[in-house]
Amino acid sequence: MAHWLAAKICCKKTGKFSFGFKSGSVEVEKPNTFIMLAPYFFPTLTVVLLPLYFLLPLLKHQDQATILFTFLIGSSFAHHIYMNARLIIKTKQSDFDKPGHFFSATLLAFINSFIVFGIFVFFTSSFGNLGIFIQACTTVFHKASSILK
Repeated sequence: MAHWLAAKICCKKTGKFSFGFKSGSVEVEKPNTFIMLAPYFFPTLTVVLLPLYFLLPLLKHQDQATILFTFLIGSSFAHHIYMNARLIIKTKQSDFDKPGHFFSATLLAFINSFIVFGIFVFFTSSFGNLGIFIQACTTVFHKASSILK
C-alpha cells in the first residue's frame, strides 16, 4: 500500500496491485528510491493511532489518557523500528538492492528520526513549539546540502 501511495505522490503510473496479510506487490513505472523505501519510513500503525489524539480532550481522565496515548504511539513506533531493523538485517528485501543496503539503512534512520520528532511536535503538549521543528528542519537541510556539494 505504501509503495502505491508513494508512486501516486510521485505521479508515477502503477499497474497490478495486490496485497495480503503477509505480502503485497505493486507494479510501478520507473520506481525511485522514495517509492522503494516508502513502507520502511511510513509508520502505518502509528499513523492509524494518531487520530486518537483529537479524542483526548473529550475524556474525563485526560492526564491518564494522555500518558496511555503517548505509550501507544511510542510502542507502535518502536514496533515499526524493530520490524525495519529485522527486515534490513535478516531478510533479503529487493527494495534495498537498487539504492544499496547502507544507503537505505542510513536514509531510513534519518527519515524515521524526522518523523518521530514531527509526531512529538504536533501531537504532544510538551513539544508544542512548531518553531523548534522548523528551525531543526532548516538546520538539517542546510547541513545536508553543504555535505552533498
